[in-house]
Amino acid sequence: MSRIEERGPRPEEPLPSVPRPDTVRWTPPEPQPPTAPQLLEQMPPLERAVFVLREAFGCDYADIAAAVGLSEAACRRLASAAAATRIDGTAPTWPDRVVGAEQVSRMLATVVPALVGVGVTMEHDHVLGSPGAVFKDRNHRTLSALALDILDGRIQTVRWVNERQHTSVGGER
Repeated sequence: MSRIEERGPRPEEPLPSVPRPDTVRWTPPEPQPPTAPQLLEQMPPLERAVFVLREAFGCDYADIAAAVGLSEAACRRLASAAAATRIDGTAPTWPDRVVGAEQVSRMLATVVPALVGVGVTMEHDHVLGSPGAVFKDRNHRTLSALALDILDGRIQTVRWVNERQHTSVGGER
């Protein structure tokens, strides 16, 4: 048999008590609201394009109608349908910026094809001193822009910029 030797003095303060297994309560994490890409993915492409033009780009219905080639009334109906899209009771909202390589790639993969599908173009440009893109309608009128924060060759953040912000720092209309 081995003998256990005591080394050094014993602590004078009591050891912290460890809760018994039957007294430990597990609290599930708070549910996170759905991300913008999750909500956008639920929408048909035309509805998604109208939603992005209205909520992200701040276009009025006349501009949206010109961009997508539909009447203003049709654009209002599509915007209303998009606003009714919900995941777990949450209505879509548009963030000022999207952070994290995975969220950025998911957002761009969801938004860009829907916009290109209705005739909106995306042109490389410098926006607010950063690499970015400018979105233009079928008449080559600027709708909005985005600035990209890049780290280690990967897009880390997308910042949505309205047309007024973009033109005030040297972009073209």
